[in-house]
Amino acid sequence: MSISFEFESDLPELVALFEEVGERVMPAEAAKSLNRTITFVRNEVANEVSGRTGIKRSLIRRRVKGTRRGRASSKRLEAGGFVGEEDIPVGKLTPKPRRSGRGVTHKTVTGQPVDTSAFFARGIRGRKGGRSSAFARTTSARSSLVERKIRIRPFLRRSVRRVIRKPAEEFFMTTFHSNMLTRIEKEAAKRGLKG
Repeated sequence: MSISFEFESDLPELVALFEEVGERVMPAEAAKSLNRTITFVRNEVANEVSGRTGIKRSLIRRRVKGTRRGRASSKRLEAGGFVGEEDIPVGKLTPKPRRSGRGVTHKTVTGQPVDTSAFFARGIRGRKGGRSSAFARTTSARSSLVERKIRIRPFLRRSVRRVIRKPAEEFFMTTFHSNMLTRIEKEAAKRGLKG
């Protein structure tokens, strides 16, 4: 009595699949991963700066953007973004500025809550129902009002530098690897191949 057995491999077809995936699928998956990395950088920077300053994530996320021209495609494997470093008006922050006995109390990053040189106003310069905020005069003229702002530039720069160095690269590699494995498995399953 004898037992016979036979092994078959789809190795030539798998090699052909890998060559096709390398030419056709890899650039598309790399572009997807690059674009997701831009979103990752945006969220990480918003989380970090929000944690350090106490400013809402949504306000900071609006300042870190991927550009439309900077989106990656399978033909152009580059992605870009920019960080808007303008100061944030205190009227957009929570809690809102309010009157105090010595001036205006508003949120600050440095911890100096009472601004004695500012005054509280609502609906300034003909804006009906404008937001309430802390304002200060730049000159003695009545119309020289400037809204108080919070500087977030140093926080944004520090955070973007840190995130771009290591975490963004690791995120890209992890995402790209995962996407490629999924695509290869799908392509192999379509052709009925087994490894």
